[in-house]
Amino acid sequence: MKIPILTLDKPNKNGRIYPREVMKRELKRYRKTQVKERRAFVFNKLPPTSTSVNLKDVIGLVKAIHINKNKVIVEVEFHSDFYRQLVEEGKLSLRTSGMGTLIKQKDGTYKISNDYELICCFLTDDPAWNPTKIYSPEEKNISTGNCPIPASYPYVATSSI
Repeated sequence: MKIPILTLDKPNKNGRIYPREVMKRELKRYRKTQVKERRAFVFNKLPPTSTSVNLKDVIGLVKAIHINKNKVIVEVEFHSDFYRQLVEEGKLSLRTSGMGTLIKQKDGTYKISNDYELICCFLTDDPAWNPTKIYSPEEKNISTGNCPIPASYPYVATSSI
């Protein structure tokens, strides 16, 4: 299932701006170190800041991640039809968790700095991007509905994936 996780070069719902060049670099690193090695897990909740992975919280695997126009798209293989169906129905979506410096802009948004590092994806009912469509090779496009605006956190970049 292909799922848009964030918008590039303009504010997402969480008030963060993800520059295309920063994300191109980071997605290349993530594909090489996580996706290619089959370590790009999707969690059922925001994982703790520990480096250890609790496998009971893993609900899927990122198979691919790329940029399509102004969106970052993640291709996920869910380990359960239950989670896949909830995402297809628009009841849940994905976010990304990452670390990096946020630079406050004059308009109150935060721009992700060059030190940003994508850590993982996790399931949420509160995506940070502005929902449009989920793309599934098996099904027609399914709308994700209207999701509320989440609060911004000034130091840990968390965004819908």
